[in-house]
Amino acid sequence: MITAAGVAVQTLTWCGRNEEAAGLVDRLDAYAQRAGDVQARIWAALNIAEHAWRTGDLHTAIDTGLTCLELLSSSHADHRLALATAPVVRVLVECDHASAQRLAEEELHQASAFGAPRALGIALRAAGLTVRGGRGQRLMEESAALLDEAGATLEQARSLIDLATLRFESGHTRLARELARRSLQLAQHCGATALSNRALDRLRTLGGRPRRRRTVGIQALTESERRVVVLAAQGLTNREIAQQLFITRRTVENHLTSSFRKLSIT
Repeated sequence: MITAAGVAVQTLTWCGRNEEAAGLVDRLDAYAQRAGDVQARIWAALNIAEHAWRTGDLHTAIDTGLTCLELLSSSHADHRLALATAPVVRVLVECDHASAQRLAEEELHQASAFGAPRALGIALRAAGLTVRGGRGQRLMEESAALLDEAGATLEQARSLIDLATLRFESGHTRLARELARRSLQLAQHCGATALSNRALDRLRTLGGRPRRRRTVGIQALTESERRVVVLAAQGLTNREIAQQLFITRRTVENHLTSSFRKLSIT
């Protein structure tokens, strides 16, 4: 239950639905406290730290990240949790670089043993953030390539944003802008509002401008819109689509309205 809730928090945050994500975070924290299970508390702390960081609450992000680090260090929790500690690594880079690097190295070790491309790609990104420089760039490039192969588009976009920053730090401004543009395109394609905004901010910080985005035609549809349109074309009602995709009927209606406009359907 707590793992599924954590995925929901991340998804809602990336889609810019911060109030819903915050409500779920509160429920997640309350459940972990009631359960009294260390692993549940760690999972909750991981997601609380990431949500706080992504919504600009650095104080909560750092406090929760440090709490999570203490729980990981003092407990006998399942070491596979190291595969999920990337958000805490990012938070700790801001205040405790040594701990961040240690945690990133442990995550990379566990991910390498686990062997799954997505987990390894995320671990490589965390490690790249802690070492930076030339080695950090190589780790981040490997991360983006693995995530591309794994079809983990959102995670790939996140790695490309960080790679753009590292490239810019090394004086490769033009390449950094192209990487930020690519990240922006991937995030927009997935309909990830918050991630798109982050990529756009990074691109502008690097002195670049986004390419003109297609606003009409099938290529202009987001991934969420495509899923709804396909089901509608199969004859499903709005209620049936909502049930199948686990979204509200209002969301279905909004996706269809947007899709019809882009496809010039009246």
